[in-house]
Amino acid sequence: MSALKKNLQSGKEASNQLKTGSQKVITAVDGQTLSGAAYTAGKGLFSELILPTISKVTSAIDSIEQELQTYTNADQNISSEGTLDEDKLNQQIATKKAMKASVDASAEVARALSRNNPVAKILDALLDVQNNLKRMSNTFEDDIRELEKKLEKLRQFSSQTNGLFANSLNDMKLAMQGVLVLNNTIVNSDGSYSLPAGIDKSWFKNLKDTKQLRKMEEKKAYIQLLQDQFGFDEATAQQIFKMKEGIDEKFPKLSQKEKDYLLARILGEFSYSEGLANKMLWPNTAGDLSDYFYTEVLAGSEGKIKIPKELKEILLYLGLSEKEYKELHYNLRLQHEMSPGNLKAEELPPEAYRDAKNTFMDAYGQTSDEEFNKFWNQKLIDFDGKGDFTHQSITTATILDEKIRPANATGLYTGRFDSESVDEIAGWKGDTTTQALKPPSIGNDDYKADLDAVNITQRMKEQSISYSQASNEYYSALSNQQTNRAEEFKKNVNYDYVKKEILKDLTPQTKPTGISGMNPDNPPSVATTEEEQLRYLKEKYPASYDFIESLKNNENEYTNYHK
Repeated sequence: MSALKKNLQSGKEASNQLKTGSQKVITAVDGQTLSGAAYTAGKGLFSELILPTISKVTSAIDSIEQELQTYTNADQNISSEGTLDEDKLNQQIATKKAMKASVDASAEVARALSRNNPVAKILDALLDVQNNLKRMSNTFEDDIRELEKKLEKLRQFSSQTNGLFANSLNDMKLAMQGVLVLNNTIVNSDGSYSLPAGIDKSWFKNLKDTKQLRKMEEKKAYIQLLQDQFGFDEATAQQIFKMKEGIDEKFPKLSQKEKDYLLARILGEFSYSEGLANKMLWPNTAGDLSDYFYTEVLAGSEGKIKIPKELKEILLYLGLSEKEYKELHYNLRLQHEMSPGNLKAEELPPEAYRDAKNTFMDAYGQTSDEEFNKFWNQKLIDFDGKGDFTHQSITTATILDEKIRPANATGLYTGRFDSESVDEIAGWKGDTTTQALKPPSIGNDDYKADLDAVNITQRMKEQSISYSQASNEYYSALSNQQTNRAEEFKKNVNYDYVKKEILKDLTPQTKPTGISGMNPDNPPSVATTEEEQLRYLKEKYPASYDFIESLKNNENEYTNYHK
């Protein structure tokens, strides 16, 4: 395994060096650092043949590396069990169950005899027999449980590794064919070249422009994005993408927008389905997953009825194993809880520490305090300063679901019944006003989630691209300082409108004049100025004040302005 990893790394380094060198040659010719007919003609060799082949080799290596990591993770969970054979395990389980059944039957006979035998010595002997048989039965039960655990591990390993390397090795085979063609290509002194018989430029063009290659590159970029922008480890990022691939496979007839909606809606469900309030609120705001995921059962004269699938059932249906579901559920919830900041493991109160460790072990199995502390504290570092991923996902899903929903009834107290108003309450307005029927509360994790959900969905709409494409493009532009989070948001949502909505909801709109009028119960008043409203907001609702000021000053990060 280690030798394969080393060879792949060496291959990638060599490919990257070749790619860099080839691009420098092309740049030199374009910039006329290298000039002449031979160089100009030779440029075609690099751009038309060599670079597409290198890209194909690099993509194939990346895919093999990712699948090797998946295999390694799966192998770690089963390697301690030694050699496992499914047929032998099933046979051993059946044998143990038969032996347990025989012992239980004997115990039942002894129990019946003891009830009907008044002789003390015989009764004592029968009770001893019963106790011995019970111990034997418990031992068989423990053996059966242990064998079933091994069988489950084996099946999980099979599920996680089934199909690995098939496509990636085929891609590598195609790339190597390209290398073979290049080896047999004749390059003339004037820079022109002659391909082997039966091969033309279109062969390399197809190699360069294949849909599969673009998908692989998009997948690689999105998995890296999940790690860089949200702090997830590679295993969690892979599980999220596996869920996306499951949606593509199970719902081939849905539009790309609807598939993207489903992805965001399911991801949001991980943090927004706990408790009665969330169960009532979010299906009526971001759409109900039971419209897509249900089991039909016969109900007598009523015919078939639809039973909604639970979140775990949905993930298993989309191709994740139970273990992957537990790990993904744990890490998405943890990111949601840690992105605003949290205590180090050693600083947690005893009860909170115990609960946190037990939740970890539900997903990953038994661990020591030392190992848990190390994991927890590393996650604090990884998630620090990141946007809240599931918050962003549920807001994105709400924006993408443009249907009329029960949440449109919020217009009874907001005065607006349109879907855009619902989208705002699910995002920035719900965090900075009382229109979500809760006190305003916002931090850096929410600021990023609210703004990014709007910016990414707007890019999807304007460019007719997928959620993963828009996310890759947006975060790349942010990283390269080609866009600014707040500036882009203000292009999509008018800043004066945002400020007005927050001030209207949270601050007094009028103040007394101080002059007594005709009606002492209703003294004269005048409108408060914006400056007065902002002062009030700064004092009473500093988080919402900081949101307005962060937007005003084009802050990529939510910034404290109230102190």
